[in-house]
Amino acid sequence: FKNGLFTKGQFIVGVTLTMVTTSALVYAYQLISLNIFTDGQTISAAQVNQNFNQINEALSRVGNSFEVGMSANQTIPTSTTVWGSMAQLNIDTIVYDDSEYGYAAQLVGADAFTIVDSGFYQILATSKLDASTPSGTTGYVSVSKNAGAQTLISMYVYSSNVNITTRNSSTYLNAGDIIDVKARAYTWGQSIVIDSAKLKLKFKKL
Repeated sequence: FKNGLFTKGQFIVGVTLTMVTTSALVYAYQLISLNIFTDGQTISAAQVNQNFNQINEALSRVGNSFEVGMSANQTIPTSTTVWGSMAQLNIDTIVYDDSEYGYAAQLVGADAFTIVDSGFYQILATSKLDASTPSGTTGYVSVSKNAGAQTLISMYVYSSNVNITTRNSSTYLNAGDIIDVKARAYTWGQSIVIDSAKLKLKFKKL
């Protein structure tokens, strides 16, 4: 080790920190190219800093969150306007999953998903009715767990409103909890069409 470069002690600390953080990189889903050192090789601060910068950048991509949604629009018929009668939405797509293990949610059939990892979650839901829904029509969307045992988010959605309805909440979810989404046409005599491009459910583990 030369003057101006790392001392032997600093080098050992750097290697130790690298070994600790490298184990998390397998969850970052990004290919990185670290500088590799051999015994007796003179290394510079720039080389080690480059390694740490790449590690930090890769780790920052792990958002510990996932998003689910619908692959196609879904029509909710007028029969669901009766209170208590709601139609199950086809939650059949995991849009992304950048959780620590890359496996935070598992689809159940074509209309629900299961939480894989217990913990506190922040939930963000957005929804809007498709333009084909008659003007002035209102819909209602509800996100719940375990067959309605607990409502996580509920919101009204509108055909005439240019803004997307957004709601959020935080709650503790257990591994194995089944999350489903239901909707009803709230305007009597009018069906609604849920816009799949606007319905998003994002879960972030806190």
